[in-house]
Amino acid sequence: MVLAAMIAVVSPSLSSASQDGPVGRWSTVRSADVADRMIQASALDEALGWCMRNRGRLAPQSESGVWWLAKSIEVQALILRRDAGDPASMIQGVIEPADSFLRAYPDHSRRWFLQWSIWSARRTVAESTVLDAIQRRGDESLVDRAMRLMLDVDRGLDDLANRVDDAVQDRRQLLQRMTPPGDDTRDAMIQDLLHLRQRIGIARVSGALLRTELFDPQSRDFVGSAATAVRLAADAAAGLPEGSEARNAMERLWTESLLRAGRLDEARRRLDSVDGRSSDPQWTALAIRLAIAEGDLGSARGDLKTFYGGTPSSASSSIAMDDARLRYLMALSESSDAPTDSTAAITQWVDAIGQRHGKFARRRAESLLLADAGDDPGSIASRVELLAIAGRDHLRSGRYGEAAESLRAAATRAPAAKLASQYAIQAAVAYQQAGDPNAGARLLSDIAKKHHEYSQAPALALQAIVLRSEADPAFATQTLITELRTMVTSWPGSSQAVAAKQWARSVFERTGQPWQAVDVLAWNPLQHWVPDEIRQAKQIGVRALSSGTEPSNPAPVQAVVSKLLESTDAPVWDDEDVVTALAECLVLFADMSDLKKVTQETKLSLDGLRPPLDVFLRLRQGGKSASMPPPDDADLAKAMAWRLMRDAKERRGMRRHIAGQLIQWPTLSPDDFAAAERLIWLGRSDEAIARYDAMLSSLPGGIAVLRRAASDLSDSRQGDDWKEAVKLWDRLASGVPQGSDAWYQARLRAAKLYRLSGRASEADKRARYVLLTRPPNDPKLKQAFGALVLTEASDKAGK
Repeated sequence: MVLAAMIAVVSPSLSSASQDGPVGRWSTVRSADVADRMIQASALDEALGWCMRNRGRLAPQSESGVWWLAKSIEVQALILRRDAGDPASMIQGVIEPADSFLRAYPDHSRRWFLQWSIWSARRTVAESTVLDAIQRRGDESLVDRAMRLMLDVDRGLDDLANRVDDAVQDRRQLLQRMTPPGDDTRDAMIQDLLHLRQRIGIARVSGALLRTELFDPQSRDFVGSAATAVRLAADAAAGLPEGSEARNAMERLWTESLLRAGRLDEARRRLDSVDGRSSDPQWTALAIRLAIAEGDLGSARGDLKTFYGGTPSSASSSIAMDDARLRYLMALSESSDAPTDSTAAITQWVDAIGQRHGKFARRRAESLLLADAGDDPGSIASRVELLAIAGRDHLRSGRYGEAAESLRAAATRAPAAKLASQYAIQAAVAYQQAGDPNAGARLLSDIAKKHHEYSQAPALALQAIVLRSEADPAFATQTLITELRTMVTSWPGSSQAVAAKQWARSVFERTGQPWQAVDVLAWNPLQHWVPDEIRQAKQIGVRALSSGTEPSNPAPVQAVVSKLLESTDAPVWDDEDVVTALAECLVLFADMSDLKKVTQETKLSLDGLRPPLDVFLRLRQGGKSASMPPPDDADLAKAMAWRLMRDAKERRGMRRHIAGQLIQWPTLSPDDFAAAERLIWLGRSDEAIARYDAMLSSLPGGIAVLRRAASDLSDSRQGDDWKEAVKLWDRLASGVPQGSDAWYQARLRAAKLYRLSGRASEADKRARYVLLTRPPNDPKLKQAFGALVLTEASDKAGK
C-alpha cells in the first residue's frame, strides 16, 4: 500500500523549455510518462531499459541526462527491492553513479533529484530489514537495526525537504529579479521541485506507516507510530492542491494511518467522502481492508468479486488489491464460515503474489501472515505452518528459491524449538539447491542461537559451519577457527563440541600450527575433556617435536595448565583414563613449575605413570641418580629430549646429568644444534665447535648457525668458551650489514661477554666504538651500549 502510494505520484519531468546543454536535446514529457507507466505496471526491467536508452542519448552533465540518471537509480532500487534477498549488500553499487556525479558536480541544478534517488534506494534496504524484523519477531537487535535505518532515511528526507524548500524560494526570488512579477507555474524547475517536495512528503508519511510494522498491532509503539503517520498525513495534505495526484495519494495514506491507528469511524468517513474511488484499485483495496477491520466480510467479499471475477490469478495486477485479498483469506480462515480449503487458499495466494510481483512482494505477504498473528502462540503456530506448507510445495515443484524463503520465515518465527529446527534444516536444503548455501548456513546458526537450550542446537551450529566451509573453498582459516571455537564455548558439553575441536586440531596441523592444535584442548571446561582428545593433543605435540617444530611460547600447553588451575573439584578426575592421558600430556610438555602447581593445587596425580614416562618424570624432577634407557619410540625420544633440554636450560645443575643421559640415546641426531649444546654441557666444547663448523660448511650463509653457536657458547660459563663465543659474534657481525639489528646485537653480545669475564675495559672499548662510529637509533640499544661504558670514576678505580 505504501509503495503503491509513492509510485502513483507523477514523477517530475522536464518541460521542453528546459534546455539540454551541449547536444541541444531535452527530455520530453511523453518519454517521462512512459517510464512512469511502466513502473506503475510493474514492468521494471522495461522501465530501466527505457531510462538507460534516454540517458544514453544525452550529455551526462545536462539537466535531462541527470534527470534520467536519477530515474534509472530509482528503478534499479525497485528492481533490487523486487528481486534481491539481501539488498544491503548490493545497494552501494546502485547509488554509486549518483554519488560520483554529486562529487564531481556538487552544485548541479538537478542535484536534489539525484539525492532523492539515493535516499529512495537506501529506503529499499530499510524496508527489507523491516521484513526481516517481522519474520524474526523477538529479535530486538534486528528491530533496532531496522528502526535506525528508517530513522536515518527520515532524517535524510527531512534535510532534503528543507533544501528543496530553500531551492524553490531562491528560484522564485531569482525570477522576481530577472522578470516582471508573474505566474511562477510557468517555470519548469520550480514545478519539478514542487513535485519532488510532494514525493518527499509522501515518503515521510509512508515511513511512519512502515515503522508501525515493527511492533505488535496491540502495542503502544504501534499505535504511537500510526498516530504520527496520521499527523504527518494531515499536515501534508493541507498543503496539496485539491484534485492533484499527490493529494489523492496523501488522502489514501491518511486513511491508511487512521485504519492502523484503530480510528475506524474516522477512516470510514474519509473513505466515503472521496469521489471516484470506486474506479481506483488502491482505494478499493483500502475499502476492503477497512471492511475486514469492521468485521464486514460480506462487503469485502463483494468488492473482491467485482475486481477479480472468478479467476483471481489472472485478474489485473495490483499489489494493493492482492494484499487486500490475502488479508480477506486470512480473516475468513479464522471465521465461523471458514471453508475446508482455507489453508490451501492462503498458501496458494501467497505463491501467486510472488509470481505476480516478485520476491519482495512474496516476503511481504509472508511477513503479513506472521505480523497479523500477534503474540498468540496458537495463532503464530498455525500461520507458521502455512508458510512451511508453502515452502514444501515450492520444494516439490523445484522452485528452490521460493521454498528457501518460505521455510526460512517459518523457522525464524516457529515458537517451538523442534519445529524451528526442522524448518531451518529444510530451508538449508532448499538454499543449497538454489545455489546459496551460505544463506542456509546463516539460518542454521541463527536458529541454534535462538533456541540455545534445544538438544539439537549444537548440531545445527556445527552443520552451519560445515555448509560455509563447503560452499567456499577459500573460507578463511582464521574465520573457520573462530566459528569453531564459538561453537565449542557455546555448547561445551555436546558431542558436537568434541567434533568441532577435532576439526580445529586438523586445521591447525594442516596449516603448520601444531602447538595451537594442542591448546584446542582447553577451549571448553575440563569436565568435558575426553581421553581420546587428550591423547591426540599429546601425539600432535610429539609429532611436532619429532619434525623439529618447537613451540614459540616457552611454555607449551600453558592454556591447558591454566584451565586445570581454574577448578580443583571437576568430575573429570573420577575418570582414570582421563587422568592418565592428561598426566602423560603434562609430563611431556608442561614446565616443571607448572607441573608442580597442577599436582599441588588440583586432584591430578602423577603416580602410576606407564614406562618409560615414570622414569622420565624422575629425571625431570632432578634425580641425578635417575638413569633412563633410550625409549624405543624414536618420535617419543625426540620429544623427551626436547623437554629435558628445556628443563636443563632453566636449571644449570641438571645440565651435565641430562646431557650424559641423552648422548647415549641412539635415535637422537649427533649432528644438530641440540647435540652440539649437549657436548658443551659435558665440557667437550672443542667437539661442539667442530659440529658447528661442519654445519656452517654445509649451509650457505650460515647466519642462523653462527647465532645459535655463539649463543650456546655464551651461555656455557665454562673455561674459555666465552672467547670462542666472542669470535663467533664478531664473525656474525662481519657477515651482516653494518647498522642492522643483527649487527648491533652481535656487537652488544660480544661486549657483554668481556664484561662478564672481568675485562671491563675491553667491553668499554667495544661499546665506545659503536657509540662513536655508528650509534643506534633505538633508545634501548643505545642505553644497553651505554651501560657498558666505564665512567671516569670507575676508570680511576680500575687503575
